[in-house]
Amino acid sequence: MRQAKELRDQRIAEREKYRAKPKGKRRPDGSRQYLYPDPKNYDGLAVDHKTGELIEPIRKKTVVIPAGKDPAKDKALKYGQTYPHKSPVWKGFYALRNTVESQNAFIKDSATEDIPSPMKRRARGNTFASLAVTLALVSANIRKILTFIQSELARVPLTSKNKSFASTYYSSAEITAATPPTDTAPSPPPS
Repeated sequence: MRQAKELRDQRIAEREKYRAKPKGKRRPDGSRQYLYPDPKNYDGLAVDHKTGELIEPIRKKTVVIPAGKDPAKDKALKYGQTYPHKSPVWKGFYALRNTVESQNAFIKDSATEDIPSPMKRRARGNTFASLAVTLALVSANIRKILTFIQSELARVPLTSKNKSFASTYYSSAEITAATPPTDTAPSPPPS
């Protein structure tokens, strides 16, 4: 498995010389300018994958890729990525996005806070909705903290069956006995 991952990372690094790199920011109409890869980096050889024929390298330095209103016509934008897939930079951003999406799913769960459902908060208005969502987020954070504390106090791995039994958790006497004493002698008063 390790060798397969190393091979994948090596191939991703080799592909970098063929990648069009974004130049500047997106324009107001959504289009963006890209730098063509330098033909010197890949020996000036380009192959048409459908026919297998060599293609004359493009001599232009940049290209503008439009962001059209119709996704069926502008498929290039659909497959565009800021960072190469599975590259170290991509992995860092993907991990962050995974964390955010996990938290979003947690607070949208219909069994608990259910933020998307307006039926859970009957009053109307932006102020009340903001307050209700804030309190729901506080509630979700408290649930996460309690779940963490429960898992730290558990003698055995928690399941839905043993979660509510007192024998699953360490008692306060056991925790106190396991905690080393700090400093039993009182410190002398300052003179």
